[in-house]
Amino acid sequence: MNDKINDGGSAFPLNASDAWGGPVQGMTLHDYAAVHGPGLHDDASIDYAKAFNEDPLPSPADLFGRAAWWAKAEWVFRYMQADAMLAARKGGADAPLRNISDCPHCGKFREHGHDDRCEARKGGAA
Repeated sequence: MNDKINDGGSAFPLNASDAWGGPVQGMTLHDYAAVHGPGLHDDASIDYAKAFNEDPLPSPADLFGRAAWWAKAEWVFRYMQADAMLAARKGGADAPLRNISDCPHCGKFREHGHDDRCEARKGGAA
């Protein structure tokens, strides 16, 4: 099985080499799609962010912690879209997408509030 993530190759292919004679790779199509894809939608941001982030939202007093929490959710969402774009570009659903909406503790779909109710996360049975 090939576990290599499909990065789509170079976003801007060019025939060049660096100062040591090695090939210049540049940004991958995967990264380019993530950077330029739409972000979280305002009307559902908190629900998506909670589903994409296994850590609890830090308190309002922790401004840097909250910023990092939101940034993590934003980039997980953007890379999920980039994965889907590359799978569609390849020709369909045969390319496995990373399912980041499943709970890492019990394997069930993480709907809003799941982390608070997950017995496996709390150390109990799944």
